[in-house]
Amino acid sequence: MRATRAAIFAAMCVALGAIGHAYMSGTDIPLFGLLGAFGVTAGLAWLAAGRRRGPVGITGAVLGVQGVLHLVFSGTGAAAHHHAAPAPMGGHHHMPAADAGAMAAEAPGMAGMADMAGAAGHGGAGMIAAHVLAGLLCAAWLARGEAAFFRLARVLATAALHAARPLARALALVRTRA
Repeated sequence: MRATRAAIFAAMCVALGAIGHAYMSGTDIPLFGLLGAFGVTAGLAWLAAGRRRGPVGITGAVLGVQGVLHLVFSGTGAAAHHHAAPAPMGGHHHMPAADAGAMAAEAPGMAGMADMAGAAGHGGAGMIAAHVLAGLLCAAWLARGEAAFFRLARVLATAALHAARPLARALALVRTRA
């Protein structure tokens, strides 16, 4: 159960973070970046799934994970961008931050625009908002999921205990007659 919970959480966390990051940066995230992020996130989630966490702890941890995912996606997206041009996403034609920065750097008197374009693509307010939103959605889902999971576990344990009583009585009768 622990590994399943960790894998489901990692899949959702990485997917939401990747969608927001790709949309805001205008670059696709390569498969190896997604798989690596999933593996690390699932491993950390498995380690953290040993006991129940509260909403504040969950939210802090998930926002931290989104920060790390941003760094991973920025690194893998930048590496992939140097090898292939990004495909347009969802009908929107985004200009990758690196292209905007190169154009601004080539324009006379616009040297500072290159830094601003790079910041907007990989660390601007929109990118931060995308990762924070993904983190908050994952935290809410995980907090509610954790509560539901442990509530279900308590109900099943109680049901198993009540179902086991008649079986225990029957076994006691069989032992005494044997």
